Amino acid sequence: MPRILTGAVAVYAVWALIIGLVIGSTPVAASHWGGSVTNFVDNDVETQGCHDSPYYFNPIYGWARSCNGGHDVASSPFSPNVYIRGYFWSSATVTATAFYDVYYNSNCTSWAGREYRNAFEITVPTGTAGIAFHHLGNYHYGVGAVLGNGTHIGEQANWGAPVYFCSGQLASTGAHIHAEAARDGVPDDSQLVDAWLFDNGHPFVQFRHP
Repeated sequence: MPRILTGAVAVYAVWALIIGLVIGSTPVAASHWGGSVTNFVDNDVETQGCHDSPYYFNPIYGWARSCNGGHDVASSPFSPNVYIRGYFWSSATVTATAFYDVYYNSNCTSWAGREYRNAFEITVPTGTAGIAFHHLGNYHYGVGAVLGNGTHIGEQANWGAPVYFCSGQLASTGAHIHAEAARDGVPDDSQLVDAWLFDNGHPFVQFRHP
């Protein structure tokens, strides 16, 4: 089973028919599978494409990913809830959590609160899919919890102003989540693949094994 590194230097399952946000697929053998993680938030829109560096899912533990960092996804109109949900898998396991203090200024003198991060692993017939969410205001389940598809896992952080990490780096300019995804198709990473896709502007991650 792949492991997750939660440090500063860290880190998406095919026959798919896309109708709305639904990816349809019927696995006919262990070597063919298709599914997705989608609708992380309600009324979802992408606000920034692939950017930044890996936080979870470090390649030294066998992970691979089509986006080196993650995608920013927001609600429009705003709805705070964040979910772990998608198609053609039944449950996800919380495998890591973290938090960072954030500040209203870049010199760490006006504390705004904490941003939380969660990582999840989903076992699929051809390997393991990973998805993680940053910029949470809170989260509801700890490491080891097994959550059903569709579970409400927390809320987006909403500080009402731009906030910074104590390093001076800008953390967030408004409520959204930074989502990163990966996959481990042990023993064949080249066949379990992930891709960020869009349906009428709504982002989702497709995982597939052809």
